[in-house]
Amino acid sequence: MEKSKLYKRTLEVLSIVGAVLGSSLIAANINCNAIGYVAFFVSNAASAVLLLNSNASRVLLYQTVFFTIVNIVGFVRYFV
Repeated sequence: MEKSKLYKRTLEVLSIVGAVLGSSLIAANINCNAIGYVAFFVSNAASAVLLLNSNASRVLLYQTVFFTIVNIVGFVRYFV
């Protein structure tokens, strides 16, 4: 597999796995919220990079940025 395809595939996997893991851990409320927030953040970062390098609507990028901000607020509230 060529390097750029591997890079894209890695970002795609990080995006979906992070989103599923993060949302599941936070929703389960089993004292793993910190791991859930980190997983969400990784997912959001990977999604943002993918969206920046695609022809997708910029609205999706803005939505991802908003979710990242909400995630950071949740992370801070969890630890403060």
